[in-house]
Amino acid sequence: MAMVFARNGWRCALGAWVSPESAPRENFALYSESVEALAGSGLTGYLSVKLASLGYDQALFGELVGAAARRGVRIHCDSVGPESVDRTMDVLEKAGALSEHLGSTLPAGWRRSPADAEKLAALGVAVRIVKGQWGDPERRVGDLRAAFVGLAGKLSGRGVPVSVATHDRVVARRSLDLLTRSGTDCELEQISGLPLNCAPIASEAGVPFRVYIPFGYPYLPYNIWQIRTRPVVALWALRDFIAGRHRSVR
Repeated sequence: MAMVFARNGWRCALGAWVSPESAPRENFALYSESVEALAGSGLTGYLSVKLASLGYDQALFGELVGAAARRGVRIHCDSVGPESVDRTMDVLEKAGALSEHLGSTLPAGWRRSPADAEKLAALGVAVRIVKGQWGDPERRVGDLRAAFVGLAGKLSGRGVPVSVATHDRVVARRSLDLLTRSGTDCELEQISGLPLNCAPIASEAGVPFRVYIPFGYPYLPYNIWQIRTRPVVALWALRDFIAGRHRSVR
């Protein structure tokens, strides 16, 4: 597996998960540390954050994005529930000139996502399409696969980078086909801890492959990085895994 990573030059995404009890300034400090860890890692990666953890504070978010942009790191706004989307969109819109250094997640299971895709494309914000962890209170879409591929189609040729984040091989192939045929800057992304079963599909499509690495609290029960609570340690683990070596962690 280490040889596969090295040969293909896979990208990474660092997902800092924080406690709901931690204050926005505490979370800001962790995110800032994560940016520095990514910038110094030698890996091509972005940092995924939840705007609610910063209290939707425009100034705090702008400070984080500005610092990350100077270090060549993109800040990605992860999804929570549908009720958070309007506030997230407002913060992204007010980020203005920093939009090229931003990304946002679109859950295919929400009926509002096609309209949100239009807004994000107009703002010039990179998009990560997922099936979605949280349900839509207004009624989940009937055909989730079709909704996912539909979002890929809507974003095709719109001039913003698109990440197809799925372990569903059928959805991955259909989405990447739409995006690559339109010349859209796109990639395939999968979460660590589950089989990276779509890596060959990314290779076949000629697009980059990215591994999403969540760390901190809370974490998914199947996540192999669940004991990593510092961003630099999570990156050490990934880098050493790629190189096929081990590092003692204190």
